[in-house]
Amino acid sequence: SLTNPHQPLVIENLLEDERTKNKYRRPESAPIRFYAGAPLVSSRGFSLGTLCVVEKIPKPIKHNQIEG
Repeated sequence: SLTNPHQPLVIENLLEDERTKNKYRRPESAPIRFYAGAPLVSSRGFSLGTLCVVEKIPKPIKHNQIEG
């Protein structure tokens, strides 16, 4: 998450989440509604980047899907 960069961040509906709802309601915003991001961390603990999945429709996600 934003407060713990070594944990996955999943937002099932960008229009309902307090962190993103104002940005994604704007007409000029990208038409994405779902976001899942997992940090890519080296064996030494260095952040290398993030693997992200986005979708145009909101999606529920289960805990085991996040871990996968």
